[in-house]
Amino acid sequence: MESGKMASPKSMPKDAQMMAQILKDMGITEYEPRVINQMLEFAFRYVTTILDDAKIYSSHAKKATVDADDVRLAIQWQLYDGYDEEYDCPILDEDRVVDELENQMSEGGVIVDYHGCDFFPERWFHIVFVLKTDNSILYKRLETRGYNEKKLKDNIQCEIFQVLYEEALASYKEEIVHQLSSNKPEDLEDNIHQILKWIEQWIKDHSS
Repeated sequence: MESGKMASPKSMPKDAQMMAQILKDMGITEYEPRVINQMLEFAFRYVTTILDDAKIYSSHAKKATVDADDVRLAIQWQLYDGYDEEYDCPILDEDRVVDELENQMSEGGVIVDYHGCDFFPERWFHIVFVLKTDNSILYKRLETRGYNEKKLKDNIQCEIFQVLYEEALASYKEEIVHQLSSNKPEDLEDNIHQILKWIEQWIKDHSS
């Protein structure tokens, strides 16, 4: 088929007819015949990605089915780049996360809670807190969450070798990185108290 000439609409599949109509509505009347198939393939991949992400959000919220809110959230936050079957978790697109948060972080007053930090820009933070937990306590916590054997073992090894703490020290100035214990419920209250004290002091130091 020559460039710019299309098959008869009636002979085209319904999806192709709809795509051709979209192009027509946009004022595009001349294009290579393969454009229709390329656009259909792109649309299929996009929808598949959105639905896969929506399933992840739905599963995280412990819903029985995927609903419109999950799909809406997936469209707004396309931050995943696949799924890691070995660790049974989504793969975060770190570049997209940074791009998405950049404006919010530049405004200040934001707390970021995550189990890693090396991809976050140093300029974002005034202080970094790394939680540490005794291995026996951590093992029971992760086991209760249903972590598979490899994921559980690797997390315990990370805690033993203080991987996240070392990562924080390598990513930010040493004086802003602090460790906090997280073994029992009382630790949560103590940690919040320490963080609030730091915030109050920081505000005083920078209020003039």
